[in-house]
Amino acid sequence: MPTTYDGPRALGVSRGARDARWVLAVLASVWLGCKQPVPAPLDPLAAKRGRSLFQRGQSVRGAPLMGFLAPERVELSGEVAACARCHGPSGRGSREGGVEVPDITPGALGHSRMRAVGEVEDRARPAYSRATLLRAITEGRSASGRELGMTMPRYVLDDAEREELLAYLEQLGEHPDPGVSPTTLTVGAALPLTGRLGPLGQEAAAVVRAVFADVNASGGIFRRKLELIVEDDAALHEPRSVTRSNAETTTGLLARENPTRVETEGPHRIATPPPSDTTTRLLARANPTLVETESSQRIATPPPPDATIASKGRGNPSRMVEDAAAIIAAPSATPPPLNATTTSEERGSPSRVVEAAAAPIVTPPRPDATTRLLDRGVLALVASMRRGPLPSDTRLAAEGAPLVLPLALTGGTSEEDSPVFFLYPDEPSLARLAVQSLASTRESELRRKPLVIVHTGGEAGQAWAQAVRAETTRREFLSPVELTLPDGTLPVERWASAPPPVVLYAGTPKGLATLLRALEASAPTVRVLAPASLAIPEVVGASTARIHFLYPAGLGERAPELKDFVAFMKRHGLAPGHSSFQFGAYAAARVLVEALTRTGAEVTRASLTQQLEALRDFDTGVSPPVTFGVNRRVGIQGGQLAALDPTTNQLVAASDWMPLTP
Repeated sequence: MPTTYDGPRALGVSRGARDARWVLAVLASVWLGCKQPVPAPLDPLAAKRGRSLFQRGQSVRGAPLMGFLAPERVELSGEVAACARCHGPSGRGSREGGVEVPDITPGALGHSRMRAVGEVEDRARPAYSRATLLRAITEGRSASGRELGMTMPRYVLDDAEREELLAYLEQLGEHPDPGVSPTTLTVGAALPLTGRLGPLGQEAAAVVRAVFADVNASGGIFRRKLELIVEDDAALHEPRSVTRSNAETTTGLLARENPTRVETEGPHRIATPPPSDTTTRLLARANPTLVETESSQRIATPPPPDATIASKGRGNPSRMVEDAAAIIAAPSATPPPLNATTTSEERGSPSRVVEAAAAPIVTPPRPDATTRLLDRGVLALVASMRRGPLPSDTRLAAEGAPLVLPLALTGGTSEEDSPVFFLYPDEPSLARLAVQSLASTRESELRRKPLVIVHTGGEAGQAWAQAVRAETTRREFLSPVELTLPDGTLPVERWASAPPPVVLYAGTPKGLATLLRALEASAPTVRVLAPASLAIPEVVGASTARIHFLYPAGLGERAPELKDFVAFMKRHGLAPGHSSFQFGAYAAARVLVEALTRTGAEVTRASLTQQLEALRDFDTGVSPPVTFGVNRRVGIQGGQLAALDPTTNQLVAASDWMPLTP
């Protein structure tokens, strides 16, 4: 007979089952209360727009993020108000000024927080909802209603910014930045690989790849390999035409943007291309063996940032010089707009329609290399060649992708929150440095006599003059006298009896030669200051004692020894070429590697930018120490006065290092 259970025993089984179900129900309710599902953003683009607010402190519409610190309502705005400044680019928290900043990723905010054992202040809270998270952001109150600390800004957001920031917070830390994978960090470079400047771009790319190869051979950066993608930007540097005047002033390639200075008689000779009929003769004396110098021998300082070395077997050197000069002389060719033959009013005209149909179809211009690299999803850009601001800079800024030490044909200057980090200052900054130097030694004279500015016109000349005027005004000196060549007349006869404190010159080598010859004839005591890009022996002539050059790359004790660079070039079998581009690429790659290493395993564009800003006195091995900051985007802020040695045609230090003050 089967065994049956009844009475109290059966009742006990039934009660146990009910108790088990009750316990499961309680546990389920507790779990559901602790963790709430995070809704997906309604608009996929909203999270992308919110990223700019979180990481950069700026909306995609250009308005700065605004916040106030309680209780004094201290205003914060822009980059200093960015959430990532304290919570970190990944949102995982940090310690800021001794204050523990909490993790605000969805995994942390989506769970309730219990009061910790021994915790003095009760920080228990339920899981955040969108409403309570928005209240925390704008009012400074947690999900429990407790007031948050004084270091948490109370942000002022419009409706669009609220939705965008919340959308980004809902997926914070869940998607890696472009160019970041578990095994690789992909970096881009926009360089000319074809055309006249192709050899320069190829040499720079080879140097960056070699630096990355060294890093990868040592295990990479936190077990990720560095990968370089290069997009050909030759079209950006191709001139529309080269005129006879360009060929007649081959020396002009050191004027203003000077991309291709030529060194002769040793690695730091500052001979610059003379007129084209003697260019080949000077290039024949060029030293093609920079990296073959004995390692025990001190190598002279690197040339100015835009110099080149002409080496044997690299095609026609004089042709290379002229091609590089054409960068400055002629603008880039830009196709006309599509269907430019018709206007909106004319489209109804049959004759106009026929003409438009018969006209050749113009292909829209291809996006520049920087845009193409961003489309391919690179983490950052490094050692790209550029001759000034580009339209794609707007996208760099919008996406927060840093460009590290571009090979700038004009030097560098950036807005405080720009994504572009330069190595050397531009010439207007050197003009300010010249005035600051004079103020330290001849202040009383500058209050009695005006400085003289001489330039050859154009945007570069105007920028030089404006920088001098701004610095003299700031120091309450007399307003400078400005003269423009070739139209202006040089009052050298008057200067003979009443010499100015100094003449500050910027422009073409031809203009400098005109100025110096006039001074030699009528006012030999007048002193001239000019950028080191114009240190051309054939131009300076007999005026070596009269002119000093502003040089930011380091001379004398400030000169880099280049030992590591020499060993690096030999190890990778890289031939010496256009030295300043090789130096620049090497410095750029080393700075990027250092910043990535400091960023750690959780790398983002924003964290990389923060580490670049934190770089202090970093030794690139080919330049003076590099320092950046939140408000500083030029790594070397200063320079020296240099003289051209008439016996060796080398620049030698004529002053100590002079820091450039803001």
